[in-house]
Amino acid sequence: MVVSDGGDNVSTHSFKELMQLVQESRATIYTVGIFTPDDPDRNPRVLEHIARVSGGESFFPNGLGEVVPVCRQIAKDIRNRYTIGYIPVHSGNKALRKIHVVATAPDRGKLVVRTRTSYWLPARGMNAADRSEPVR
Repeated sequence: MVVSDGGDNVSTHSFKELMQLVQESRATIYTVGIFTPDDPDRNPRVLEHIARVSGGESFFPNGLGEVVPVCRQIAKDIRNRYTIGYIPVHSGNKALRKIHVVATAPDRGKLVVRTRTSYWLPARGMNAADRSEPVR
């Protein structure tokens, strides 16, 4: 979980480097934006992008009183999710792979699917357990 205003103050990594680390990670990242409407450093788009790429979700509480319910929602989401995974056919080189997941269930109503938008296929030589990428 990342709690931030989304602004870049004195980062060690560029945004591009950060997003590559997110894509290489197996972590699902939830972002919580805490800022006022007149905060010049606020950047909700960055927080939304990080969450979307990792398969997480963004939250923007209207005040500190909404932070605890947001944290409860994130905890509930983590406890109630299913994870699927697969081992892709290996091309030999490290490569970015785009993915799209759709879920349907007859007579179950609308299903909510949160999934990564892409992942890095690691270079050849890693074992099968390291190559599998969980998808939600």
